[in-house]
Parts: sequence; structure tokens; C-alpha cells
Amino acid sequence: MVVACVGVLSLNIAHAAWQIVTPTKPIQSLVMGVVGDTAHVDVIVSGTKTPHGFQLKPSHIRQLHQADWVIRLHPDAERYLNKAMQAVPPQKITFLTQQVS
Repeated sequence: MVVACVGVLSLNIAHAAWQIVTPTKPIQSLVMGVVGDTAHVDVIVSGTKTPHGFQLKPSHIRQLHQADWVIRLHPDAERYLNKAMQAVPPQKITFLTQQVS
């Protein structure tokens, strides 16, 4: 699954000004390892916070809506994002668990 995502990422990093948002630090680290400094990768749940019971702030929702790309693990793993993600176009969302053909 991760290999498939890496392939998708590497095919799409030609756009040097990508603003990518990830929900957690581990996903941010994975994405940064692939895109390097060709994109800016933000994280929603930062610092010592955990995604368990996390509450999105208006600034997080703006961040999601303004992103060029949102990379998530799975909707069931990050339920705190699901409502806010309804307004994000599906073509801007990649799940690390999705099959890539």
C-alpha cells in the first residue's frame, strides 16, 4: 500500500508549489520523505497532541480546504476529519490504503 502511494506521489510532484496536508506526524514524515523540499507538507495533529478525541479548529478546516492535496490513512482511522473533508474535492484526497492501478 505504501509503495503504491509513493508511486502516486512521485508522479505528481512536478508541481513545485504543492501545499500538502496530512493528519498526523507519521504520515507527514512519510510524505516528506517522498517529496523532499519540492512541496510544503503541513500536519493537522501536531506536537504532543494525539488524534484520539482531537477537535478541529477553524484554522485546520481552512488548511484542509486550501490544500492542493490531502493525504490520509483511511476515513475510519481519522474520523475527526470526515465532516470537514466533505467540502474538499475528491480529486484532492488520497488515502494511503487505496488501491492504485
